[in-house]
Amino acid sequence: MKRIISLLLIFIISFSLLPAKAGELVKDSKLLLLVNKTHPVDKSHKPDDLVSLGHEEYRMRDEAAQAMVAMLKACKAETGKAPYYVSGYRSYNRQNSTFNIRMNQKMSQGYSYDEAYNLVSYYSAPPGTSEHQTGLAMDLSMNGTLTSAFGETVQGKWLSDNSWRFGYILRYTAEKTEYTMIGPESWHFRYVGIPHAQIMYKNGWCFEEYMNALLSSPLYEYSEGIFYKVERRASLPFKDDSIISASSDNMGAYIVTSKVGVISFDWLVDGILPKIRQMFIAGITK
Repeated sequence: MKRIISLLLIFIISFSLLPAKAGELVKDSKLLLLVNKTHPVDKSHKPDDLVSLGHEEYRMRDEAAQAMVAMLKACKAETGKAPYYVSGYRSYNRQNSTFNIRMNQKMSQGYSYDEAYNLVSYYSAPPGTSEHQTGLAMDLSMNGTLTSAFGETVQGKWLSDNSWRFGYILRYTAEKTEYTMIGPESWHFRYVGIPHAQIMYKNGWCFEEYMNALLSSPLYEYSEGIFYKVERRASLPFKDDSIISASSDNMGAYIVTSKVGVISFDWLVDGILPKIRQMFIAGITK
């Protein structure tokens, strides 16, 4: 225990001596935009870094696309086969057209407008509330169709268990519909990046729960040799040696991700001391 505490203190002291740079704001990555029925995006929202994954329908933001390619390559290596792309970026107008077609289908079956809206919006996001408009979501399939059966395939199960390793989350599950307001979609994966996907996976949180947790306090995570601090701030921060990225959250603030060694005091009090205490208690109760 003394060795662990000593190493942690050395880490804090050494990193807190690193110089900081200021003067230029961190660029808003928009990778952590919360998009749902209560947090829509403007109809004009369109990413400026879309790239194609082989077809006009399979476009994503560059960082998300690179992570998707790496994820499916690993899926193929570990399961023998990779899923197919079905739908990536969709514009507001495209989503509006798709939603209206489904609405008209339901109303032609005798449903009222309100009934049709409740039925359709459970599985199809109303225009402005679709994650596909962010360029950060991709629907996947083993046969080109989008059905719940995908979640029962070897590849679907692998992605559910491993997508976080590549910065992706399985966005809509049956257990989280009260938060997402969307029915389960075993095929829909959303890019949020590391460490955010890792934190959500470890805690069993959906995106909405993650954002709610950040409303009250910072979160800390260790991944691939880096200690991260994730916090919500009212404005974009200035660049310094600790800050890795910042993203508007579509809730009126920004999610800032930092390397924690440079922000010693609050990290020590809020993040590390409770963990040391847990380790100590576990040690003396054995």
